Amino acid sequence: MPPAKTQSSKSLNRADEMEMRVARLWFWEGYFSRCGIDLRRHYHPEPLIVTDLDLLAYDIGPSLQTSRTIGEVKTGTGKSAPKPLDRIIWLRGLKELVGADHAELVSSNAPSSLARKLARSIEVSAQSQDDVKRREELADVIGVQDAGSHGSRAFLERDWVHKHCSSEPNLERAFWFLRSEVWFHDEITACKRLVGLYRQLGPLWTEEVEDEDSRALRWLLAETVSVFTLNVVRVASEAIRSAPELLAAELGERLSAGLASADVMRRIALDVDKFVGGVLSAANAPSSVAAEAMGALHPEPPEWTEQFIELVSRLAATPENTRFLPRQMDVLAYERIVWRREVNLTPYDRLSLGDPDAGRLVRLVAAFLRSQATHIDVVDRALSTAIRAARPTLALEAPTDQSDTESEPPVQPPLLETR
Repeated sequence: MPPAKTQSSKSLNRADEMEMRVARLWFWEGYFSRCGIDLRRHYHPEPLIVTDLDLLAYDIGPSLQTSRTIGEVKTGTGKSAPKPLDRIIWLRGLKELVGADHAELVSSNAPSSLARKLARSIEVSAQSQDDVKRREELADVIGVQDAGSHGSRAFLERDWVHKHCSSEPNLERAFWFLRSEVWFHDEITACKRLVGLYRQLGPLWTEEVEDEDSRALRWLLAETVSVFTLNVVRVASEAIRSAPELLAAELGERLSAGLASADVMRRIALDVDKFVGGVLSAANAPSSVAAEAMGALHPEPPEWTEQFIELVSRLAATPENTRFLPRQMDVLAYERIVWRREVNLTPYDRLSLGDPDAGRLVRLVAAFLRSQATHIDVVDRALSTAIRAARPTLALEAPTDQSDTESEPPVQPPLLETR
């Protein structure tokens, strides 16, 4: 079966292409990165002039501690185009708004020495497009230009999924959760809601069917797996610094929380118990009815809490390997689930996917996800099958025009037929 055509980077406008390039550059410089994170839905219903974060990235350190960087891309060069100095100051404010640690501006108008100096003083990096090109050469992006979730093909696939999901409310909610809300949760809440999303997507997946719905689901599942891995590694950072019994108690408490903390929810539940108890007493209800009604709103951790704590503890045991897991999982999930192919040799080597520890950690995540939804075979095969590099015949194909396959699911050579 011949490889599918891919969408050409010529389909991207100038701003989108630069946004894509910087996100890809950051990823291959060592960050877990995304572009186009929606802000309006996060702050809804308050109006917001800033529509999105052009770029968002996480840097994971040796002890799994993370720092966040946001980025802004400006490709205009006319007289009315925003000046680098203005955007640097504006970006500093945005950094504070979203709680990022660092920020980077990429501008077509090269920042002056004065602008760069000011940027450094307020923890913002000011870069030109020439700087990006130089960094791409240093990072050797050419060999990984369309690997995993990054590159022009992935950018256009995300837009296709967005368009497809807009006609189905459940898929649209899933899409926007992954493109907006999840990035503004703390890591525990993010994991809890991502597990819930994974369970919701499970019944929608039909193994034997390959159509536009399954194409969109492949993207949603890969993104869910990838972002869950990032957040569970962030949780593992806490496990390194906590005794096992304290960690279990703290995670159980935080997983019990909803929109309010578990402590607040318990106080509310006690007040509700008193009110309901009074009503039932006034109605002379049997004591058995009153007993059953008590405690209905008391917060409880999810049934998978023990398995989650076990996963976190195992990831925390080898931080020197776990710190690379989110990027390894990101490429593996997208290559196998979305693109339906093995990882090309260059990204395979760059991410050390051949290391036995990489496979072991991926399988740990796979086992946890399997316990949540046993029938999502496309994910289970992708994460449980031994990781190997693509043969030369399955190397990344060069982009070609996509004149007649815009709405058709991509066809790839059969992959992962058996575990």
